Amino acid sequence: MRSHNSLGQALSTRPDILPAVYCQELAKLQDQIPPFSTHVAIKSIESQLGHPITQIFAHISPKPIAAASLGQVYKAHLHSGELVAVKVQRPGMHLLLTLDALLFRMVGGQLKRFAKARKDLLVAVNEMVRHMFDEIDYIREGKNAERFASLYGNDPKSHQNATIGSTVKIEKENCIKVPKIYWEFTRKAVLTMEWIDGIKLTDQASLEKACLNRRKLIDLGLYCSLRQLLEEGFFHADPHPGNLVATDSGSLAYFDFGMMGDIPRHYPCALC
Repeated sequence: MRSHNSLGQALSTRPDILPAVYCQELAKLQDQIPPFSTHVAIKSIESQLGHPITQIFAHISPKPIAAASLGQVYKAHLHSGELVAVKVQRPGMHLLLTLDALLFRMVGGQLKRFAKARKDLLVAVNEMVRHMFDEIDYIREGKNAERFASLYGNDPKSHQNATIGSTVKIEKENCIKVPKIYWEFTRKAVLTMEWIDGIKLTDQASLEKACLNRRKLIDLGLYCSLRQLLEEGFFHADPHPGNLVATDSGSLAYFDFGMMGDIPRHYPCALC
């Protein structure tokens, strides 16, 4: 089952509820996610959108440019000329997630008997399973992306100049980018969004070559994170390095809005 990879990866980041040796083994799942057939992906796109692939896209990459446990991403051109990223869900994910949820709950119940497995393991597993079902609804993800963009994106109404300490002034031209969603080509299992080129934040050599200041990017990410947690309460719940890139203009681009969180209004005051 492919979906257990995502649940396993999520648990690998929780040494507070699992022994370190378990976390280390679960982390290996990240490198064990082969792509599924492009033929299957194209059939899924055609079924979801109701047209032959040649009528939908002028061109689509023959192989995925990225693969994950729940789906994979292709690079494509619309007939109108825009460059887009097309996220296609793995077939049968709802059934697989349902079966894996039962399996993980059974395993979690057994692990609670061991001293090294923390008492809140089953609570964490149930929460992760709930988020996984959210992640396979790409219409929901598209709406999340648009909400995130309206709150934190490159929009004068959603962004004001600010300074973090004495390190960097956060300005409108140096802010957060979120890919535009193409709703005409988006369904529950297919998500089409703007293609944004960028550099991984872990690729120091490429950042230096592009004359991008890592400290400024970190400050920009910190400022956005604080706004998410303390001002708006709507936050990206999976901001790992694979979901963040730096653009040539010095902006920080966010991707993958399947796993989001909402903080109740009275919580930010308590955090302050």
